[in-house]
Amino acid sequence: MKKKTCLVVIDVQSAFLGPEPMLTSEGNDLLDKVSGLLDKARRAKVPVLYVEHVGFGAERPLEDLLPTHPRIAPRAGEPVTPKLYGDVFVGTDFGALLKGRGIEHLVLCGLATNGCLNAACTHARALGYDVTVVEDANACASGYAGKTAAAIIGEFVESWRELGVGLANSRAIDFTKF
Repeated sequence: MKKKTCLVVIDVQSAFLGPEPMLTSEGNDLLDKVSGLLDKARRAKVPVLYVEHVGFGAERPLEDLLPTHPRIAPRAGEPVTPKLYGDVFVGTDFGALLKGRGIEHLVLCGLATNGCLNAACTHARALGYDVTVVEDANACASGYAGKTAAAIIGEFVESWRELGVGLANSRAIDFTKF
């Protein structure tokens, strides 16, 4: 039986895409991949939800972090969940949004592999959601612990696999199959 699925675009905001590039496992192509995912999800009538990091804790809202990059901006009716912490489930109505829409399966893409995307992934799994990470449409900066972005992403992909998270490729994903 199919579970109601949504695509979640996490923190793909202009402020986070430079000056140091956020790289996928294949290079500086996150916007291309997310744009392709959005096209596929919308054609399949899969809801698209956006998450935007708007500060660092309740004491430090930073409005200049907004908005999502204009190339992949939300369309009318696509909800945007603002968050002050790395985990979208903390201090937001994201869980209520999912529940209200009957969502059971989240397909995640965006930023950052070793930060907010990982937090959303692991928290969603802990709450019982089915989760799929688009393994070539999440990104991070190189240099963390002296590793390349591709190496960092590879380590997280392995940890997600151990958690029972599904993995998909942006070119091969078919939203009609979920």
